[in-house]
Amino acid sequence: MMRELTKSDLLAEIEEEIEIGLNALAHLAVEKLEGNSARQTGFYASSWKASPSLINYDDDIYAYNPWAGLRRKVDAGQKVIPQLKRRHVIPRFNHRQTVYIANTVGYSETAFAKSPGITTYATFGIKKDIDRVFSDQGILTWRANIPKQ
Repeated sequence: MMRELTKSDLLAEIEEEIEIGLNALAHLAVEKLEGNSARQTGFYASSWKASPSLINYDDDIYAYNPWAGLRRKVDAGQKVIPQLKRRHVIPRFNHRQTVYIANTVGYSETAFAKSPGITTYATFGIKKDIDRVFSDQGILTWRANIPKQ
């Protein structure tokens, strides 16, 4: 015999769908920001972070390997191959949390100015991603693919 859904069952299901979409959007936004970032050494592109709290942007490239060595080579006029490696794990968010997404490097404003794709994504692309992620098809796709943590 089928059990009738209660109001709390429906609310729980809606909250689960919102959480799936929220987490999918956090992952997608960080991925797109990484892809649209300046890449002289790869440090800026590797330093996007999603967090439930405000994000400090004071990381010094010289404090993190391999980017410190790459920066020294750039400073010496040498060409380098950028190293792209996400530095911050994206946490799992619940539907009641605010999601902050920002870059953690101290020279974010300078690198941001050299990354016009970030502005384009923040202005136009994020809306498309929100619409896509929170569509019925998007939720089903992300339900199967969102990383478990």
